[in-house]
Amino acid sequence: MEGAAVGHVSHIFNVPFIVIRSICDIVNKEKNEVEYNKFFELAAFNSAKVVQEI
Repeated sequence: MEGAAVGHVSHIFNVPFIVIRSICDIVNKEKNEVEYNKFFELAAFNSAKVVQEI
């Protein structure tokens, strides 16, 4: 929903935009802390790569 608001305002002011989303389906961080930390680091790394390519 936030991306839609950014898109709408950007469209009104004729400003290009991009929305990059990350999805996490780990419900209980405490029970899956190793997985959570591994995927958190991977998500940060991949996000940085995307931004660098833009």
